Amino acid sequence: MSQIDTTASVTTGGITMPGLSVRRADTTVELASGQSFAIGGLLQSNTQDIVSQVPGLGSLPILDKLFTSTNYQNNKTELVIMVTSYTVEPTDPAKLRSPIESLVSPSSDVEYIFDRLMDGTEAKRAGPGQPRLVGAAGYVY
Repeated sequence: MSQIDTTASVTTGGITMPGLSVRRADTTVELASGQSFAIGGLLQSNTQDIVSQVPGLGSLPILDKLFTSTNYQNNKTELVIMVTSYTVEPTDPAKLRSPIESLVSPSSDVEYIFDRLMDGTEAKRAGPGQPRLVGAAGYVY
């Protein structure tokens, strides 16, 4: 898990680039197909003190406590990494089809214009469940 870390910032040419804090978990596990395993649970706790003050009055030596306030912010995060393995077998390339093989398009401009004049009968001629090339850009429906 990565998150922005302002303490690791780098300034180059007047531009400040924030750094990243990275947390990782690494292991080797043998699992059967469909089994799940939790490989990591990373805990992180960030505590911040936020001081607010009225400009000018908050910096007076004796009265500063009357015009300042302190808030405490505590953020806790937990990262759990779950792994589920699935064993797959390669498919015979002869059994695969190209998505374009099932598309039906008009064979000529005359057929295209005729189909448009018949108010969408080209989709009916292709049969139910058959995608068509439709629109100027060839949208597939």
